[in-house]
Amino acid sequence: MRGLKMLTLIWISLFALAGCFGTEPREPDPKQTVEQAQVGNPMDSSAAGKATGVRFTLEHVEEALKGQGIDLRSKHLSPDWVLSGVQAMMYALDENQPEDSGIEERISVYIFDTEEERIQGQADFHKQTEKYNMQVPNVHELANVLILYWHRESLDEAANAKWEQDIKSALSLLSV
Repeated sequence: MRGLKMLTLIWISLFALAGCFGTEPREPDPKQTVEQAQVGNPMDSSAAGKATGVRFTLEHVEEALKGQGIDLRSKHLSPDWVLSGVQAMMYALDENQPEDSGIEERISVYIFDTEEERIQGQADFHKQTEKYNMQVPNVHELANVLILYWHRESLDEAANAKWEQDIKSALSLLSV
């Protein structure tokens, strides 16, 4: 009887150990893997091959924003506000903008190699804007992505800007 108890105890222990070490690795989530640089894509800054951890590409961000109904128009590289050596891809958002308003709703999307570089880029932005009396955009960040949302609202109403909630929703879907 004692031998049977000992054999049962050993069997349970082996079963528990097999459960801990015998599992197959999960398939990586494609949104959370390191992306390879695409030749000819000026916004993908992973050409140096140094990116680690969670990393999103411009294509990930574009798909998420479009999925929230944001029409990304006038896509072009913006020489304004180069942050830590990274240029933004600029998109106009509002096709119904009044001709004489002079203020176009737009977003600047920065794709950094790493989250740390994004944090440095954001600090660079704050340093650059200190010397100007200007409307500061709404800032959205996720991993290596920094989005500046340039809107028409006052500072008090910035949280209610037209595309604010859609941008937040798009980034929250990316982080899932």
